[in-house]
Amino acid sequence: MNKKTFFSWSRLLHIYMSTALFSLLIFFSVTGITLNHLDWITSSKDPQLWQGELDNTVLEGFTPPATDSLLRWMENKHSLATASNIEWDQDAQEVLLDYPFPAGYAYVIVDVESGQYSIDYQNGSFWQIINDLHKGRHAGQSWAWLIDISAVFMVLFSITGLIILWQNRPKRQVGITLTLLGTGTPILIFFLLVPHLSGV
Repeated sequence: MNKKTFFSWSRLLHIYMSTALFSLLIFFSVTGITLNHLDWITSSKDPQLWQGELDNTVLEGFTPPATDSLLRWMENKHSLATASNIEWDQDAQEVLLDYPFPAGYAYVIVDVESGQYSIDYQNGSFWQIINDLHKGRHAGQSWAWLIDISAVFMVLFSITGLIILWQNRPKRQVGITLTLLGTGTPILIFFLLVPHLSGV
C-alpha cells in the first residue's frame, strides 16, 4: 500500500467511524459529566410491590431451587432475563430470585405450594439509568460488548485522526503540540492534584 492510499483509507475510516460513533460519543460524554456531578441527579423512585399468580404448568415437576419453566415465565411475563442469585427456602417452600438491572432491581418471591408470587422492585430515574449504562452496571453481556466495541472504534478514530493530521503539513506542528498537551495535562493533574498514596 502506497502512502496516498494509506492516507485515503485513514480519512475514510475516520469519517465513517465518526458518523457511526456520533451518538455514542455524545452519550458517553454527557454521562461522564453527570457521573462527575451526582448531586444533580434526582433520586430513585420509591420501591413498589407487584403480586401475581403463576400458570398451573409452570411449577410442574418442580426441583429446587428453580425450574427452567419458572425462569422462562419470569422472562416472558416480566422481561426478567437473568437472575443474579437463586435461593430455595425449604422451610417456607419459596423460591427467591434476585434480578439487578441498571439503577434498579426486582426481587421475586415465589410460593411453590400456592403458585402465588410477588415482585419487590425499584426503578431509577432516567439519569441514574444512563449513568449505570455508562459504567455497564448490571446491563448484561450485550451492553458490555457494545462498550468494548465502541472503545476499540474510538481508539481507531483517534489514531486515524492523528494520521490525517500528520498528512496536513501546515497544521502538523500545532496539532502535535495540542496532542502532547492533551496527553500530559491529565498525567500532571493526577500526580500533582489527585489524592493518592505514595512512599509505602
